[in-house]
Amino acid sequence: MSGSWRLDITVMVLYQITLIFSAQLIFVIFLDFMPSTYCTDDNFCYKLQSKCLMDYDHNAQNLCPVNMTENASKCIADHSRLFFRSAQFEYQQDCTGLNGFSLSTATFIGTLLGNIALGFLADKYGRRTIYLSSLLFGIPCVVLSAAITNIYSFYIFRILIGISVSGTLTVGWTYATEMISPNRRLRILAFSNWPNARMIQVGLAYISQEWKTATYICAAVSCLSLPILIYLPESPIWLDQKQKYKNASKARKRLRKIGKFYSNEHSTVVANRKFTPTRILKDPKLRNSFFMIIFMYFYVGLAVYITDLNGADMTKNLYLGQFLSGLVLSIAQFIIGMTEPYLTGLGRRVLFLIAQFIAMLCYICILICLYLNWKGSFLYLSAYTLAYATQSLCLEAAYLSLVELMPTDVRATAGSTANICMKIGTILATLTKPLKFAYEPSLFFINLSICTIGMILVFFKLEESREADMKMIGQTNDNIASAHNEEEMPNQTIQLKNYSNN
Repeated sequence: MSGSWRLDITVMVLYQITLIFSAQLIFVIFLDFMPSTYCTDDNFCYKLQSKCLMDYDHNAQNLCPVNMTENASKCIADHSRLFFRSAQFEYQQDCTGLNGFSLSTATFIGTLLGNIALGFLADKYGRRTIYLSSLLFGIPCVVLSAAITNIYSFYIFRILIGISVSGTLTVGWTYATEMISPNRRLRILAFSNWPNARMIQVGLAYISQEWKTATYICAAVSCLSLPILIYLPESPIWLDQKQKYKNASKARKRLRKIGKFYSNEHSTVVANRKFTPTRILKDPKLRNSFFMIIFMYFYVGLAVYITDLNGADMTKNLYLGQFLSGLVLSIAQFIIGMTEPYLTGLGRRVLFLIAQFIAMLCYICILICLYLNWKGSFLYLSAYTLAYATQSLCLEAAYLSLVELMPTDVRATAGSTANICMKIGTILATLTKPLKFAYEPSLFFINLSICTIGMILVFFKLEESREADMKMIGQTNDNIASAHNEEEMPNQTIQLKNYSNN
């Protein structure tokens, strides 16, 4: 295995483990899970009208009538079956004043708060510093959220977990993409990805069958990322941009121990033209890219989570539906990642448009199934899992576009801003829960409307960024100087123009 591959795989393993921690965002599906039917102690079986066990029509007909002669016990067992003992089932917060403030809302508010600060801090103090701090803060919060059995403490810890997840997702993604070789970025991230973390989280829920044990196991697995991240250095790209050349040299020496070799020939060195959020807004090209990216994050986040958070009943088996959602997306990402080197026309923009078009077709199919009362059918399950997978691929394309179109100085800040917009979208998605019980097709009419607008704007406004050189983003020919590798020329000084006051 070549040296560069060894580093890429090390970063891939690190990022995949931290994605398992970040999958606390979708673990809320299990934390908030409630069966569609249940039975009282006197064997009165009913259909729930919300997530509160007490919310049912007391005058409705018993789903398992008392005079039922055949399979009465089986009927009661089927209607009272609990696939997963959730926090919602244990605390029954939807029967209290917290019914309008779901666990998913609390978690996404945390990620919103985290993104406000952590991106700026990562640009100022370093990717690795904030990445590691997020894990060291978040893992104990995960443990305490299950250990302290109080509903209000639980909500507070879910908000704190959301804050730490914003660091592992936004800053972790930036760190990983800066460390991975540009020509292998999409292929590596095809293996280390969100759907794999989702399937692992579903597996933990299936094994444990209850939320506390699954939470503890997730925290234990997340700890495996700490020694890897402690050993890896800060991103050399960030260090170079901050003019910390000695630290960058030390970082590269550390990377050589893993096996990443750098060319000793003449290299192109980018002068330190400093970028600030204000400069991004003044540059027409960067401004267009920035506003397109944050809109993509907002509307795709809204569409993905409307689909995801309302999909617990896409099939009767909770685990099957959630596992298939991750599996289909994982297979799609793997195929795209492996074929990308040969599909030269498959850029980020093209991938986004194709995935969005397929997702919209799936939403139409879901609507047809709902109107024909085919919910629970194979067609409905297939359309739902494919809709989630293709809509999530749009999010992957948006991630890559952000990293490859934003300058190093403000990459994490831009990522946090985009994630703030996405979390606003996801918080709005959590508020659609009443629509599922009132008029479920309205969920997918919302998705169709916002996705149509998004697809049109991406087609006309988004710039292609495939295999972009992240050091060159926003730079002009005047900012480029040809120089030897500084480690080969210790007695020479590379004179670089200072653009910080421009």
